[in-house]
Amino acid sequence: MSTHAAAIDRQLLADGLLRCGPWYCTTDDGALVSHAEAQARHVAREASSLGDDVVLAYQRAARRVERHQLDAPTGYGHRGGLARMSCPMWWRRQLRRLNARRLEQRERVLGRVHVRAGVYVSHQGLAQRRAQQRRNSHAMQEVFATNQHGQEYSLAELAELGLANPDNRRAELMVRLNQTTEEAERLGHVAVFYTITCPSRFHPVVKNKGAPYPNPSYDGSTPRDAQAYLQGVWSRARAKLKRDGLGIYGLRTAEPHHDGCPHWHLLLFMRPEDRGEITRILESYACEADPGEIARRPGDSDAAAEKRRESRFQPIIMDPAKGSAAAYIAKYISKNINGEQFAGSSRYGTQLDKNGYHMDTAAPRVEAWAATWGIRQFQFVGLPSVSVWRELRRLSEQQVASWEAITHGGRLRFMDWPGRMLRPAPLGPLSAVDLDDWRELLSDPELLALGQPFHFVRHGQRQPRPAPLMPMVGDEWRQAIARIEASATMHGLRHAANAGRWDEFVRLMGGPMTKRDEQAARPWRVQRASDADSLDRDTGEIDRIARGRYGEPVAATWGLVVTSATGQAEYLTRLYRWEIEHKPSGDGFDLEGLTFDGSAVARTGVNNCTPPDAAPPRSPQQIFEPWELNAAYWYRRMNPAPDPENVRRLRLQIEHDAEQYRQASAERIAAAQAERHRLQSIRQGEDIIRQWLAAGEISMQEAAEVLTA
Repeated sequence: MSTHAAAIDRQLLADGLLRCGPWYCTTDDGALVSHAEAQARHVAREASSLGDDVVLAYQRAARRVERHQLDAPTGYGHRGGLARMSCPMWWRRQLRRLNARRLEQRERVLGRVHVRAGVYVSHQGLAQRRAQQRRNSHAMQEVFATNQHGQEYSLAELAELGLANPDNRRAELMVRLNQTTEEAERLGHVAVFYTITCPSRFHPVVKNKGAPYPNPSYDGSTPRDAQAYLQGVWSRARAKLKRDGLGIYGLRTAEPHHDGCPHWHLLLFMRPEDRGEITRILESYACEADPGEIARRPGDSDAAAEKRRESRFQPIIMDPAKGSAAAYIAKYISKNINGEQFAGSSRYGTQLDKNGYHMDTAAPRVEAWAATWGIRQFQFVGLPSVSVWRELRRLSEQQVASWEAITHGGRLRFMDWPGRMLRPAPLGPLSAVDLDDWRELLSDPELLALGQPFHFVRHGQRQPRPAPLMPMVGDEWRQAIARIEASATMHGLRHAANAGRWDEFVRLMGGPMTKRDEQAARPWRVQRASDADSLDRDTGEIDRIARGRYGEPVAATWGLVVTSATGQAEYLTRLYRWEIEHKPSGDGFDLEGLTFDGSAVARTGVNNCTPPDAAPPRSPQQIFEPWELNAAYWYRRMNPAPDPENVRRLRLQIEHDAEQYRQASAERIAAAQAERHRLQSIRQGEDIIRQWLAAGEISMQEAAEVLTA
């Protein structure tokens, strides 16, 4: 295919990306919101007209969704899917995601995303991401959460305290990575840094020593397609490693090439004797697709052949003598979050990325790239659940003791010699000797048959030993001992988490490469309860289960389940109950909230305004002159209040007309934009033909055939 034919094909492909059935992709977010509301309203009306035929209503709504080149919701049942497709917020989210990705892919196809243009993400995509962040920030500032103690915070304030704050996210990542490296060194494991890249067909632009130019092998794949390819390579390689009994753990990062195509960096730890086989397996799967691109060619030297293969897969063995593995990957982590770790510092080497952009300039573009394409940037593998780590850091020693006093109370007590009560349950953390005593007693069938439990009795300065207390059945035995063991495990985990000792936490959870089912703790998820009765649409029963926007039960993490050899115990970590309320910032003029009392309604529970004088209210005769009262009387007689029913009908008619106008306006805007894009494409094609004709690349007859086609 000639150069000019390829250019025309790229332009046609780019313009075709904008048309998504009834929706034409645009940067006008207001038009998108109006279109989303119109689609949801149409689905709701059609479902209402069909009555109880939920299946047919779902099928018709799904066809409407698919005409927009979107995926209909699945896995929620017909009622749950229909509830989503009749919700304007669901349509808005889906259309915004589709709109952003189609516009960005158009920029990539036209060659506007590369090292000399919009690196990682187009300028338009970066502007859209910043606009989205401004909308989100404004929305969070207007939503307030109040707990049962009357403490009120905006969502923006709460977000700054969590992992939404990039500084907190980077700090947690570095703590986990640094101490994983220390734990690997303690175990005698080695580290290897792998880079896996996609084949050439995923890259729209080729960057050589000269200027970037379009890649003739590019097949139109998006970054999500490339990410799916890398995930497939990784899943097959991990399955092979599992079959061969080869264990790995570490960190996987995804970052973009200059043209937006992702590639992976993996910092993996393993046993020294497994390093060669693991590297061989990863390389075989990474180089499996399109092997001709990296095959050795006639005339290639060993160095050239090795470099060609490294363009797809490159392993680097970490040498502790040259620095830790965590320090090597720290730059990649900072670049993919906010880059501020390197601002004004040469401690970590150059402040520029490999494309020559400053870190604090490149990081926002990388973040916009990941948000636009929905790509997860960081993922730890082969290590304990970080959710458990975060839940543990919510608790203090006093909160754990209070919870155990409520839930672990019963027949077990600490007793001082010769029998005086020392303190009530809970038992608290016990030594390994104490736990071994309890396990020994529990495994004794004769004692278990007698149902004779034990408490701890102190013998002077010696260790407390088990002694009889009162009868207890076998199941209560197991539950009590499970609580004791879980308490000891919980206190160790909580101490490690609050001290920031990730390596100690990993050991207590079972160590690296421990299966999730065998770890010491896991998140405790339960369905939320509601204060009011709610209706189950599927069964017609009344219950008190909290339901979400789409009528489905809401499950949430409440705490942790700590397991032991004899059972498990639950620990509550979410100690606050929050009520969410939307409070507009007051940028507009709210007539309904306008008062003349001299004291405004406070946003929080404290009113700092000067209160009005505590004087009795005055009647209108005391406030106004007689002539003012007389004028008001005749005004009311001459201008009676309108009929409420007429007012209601008029408002409905106005709303209907306004909606029709908005829908027609959105359609006109979309049609006008489509026509402008079509004419612009024609003009660009004509200009290209004239340039080729002037340069003598085509004949007059060929130009006439193209222009009149």
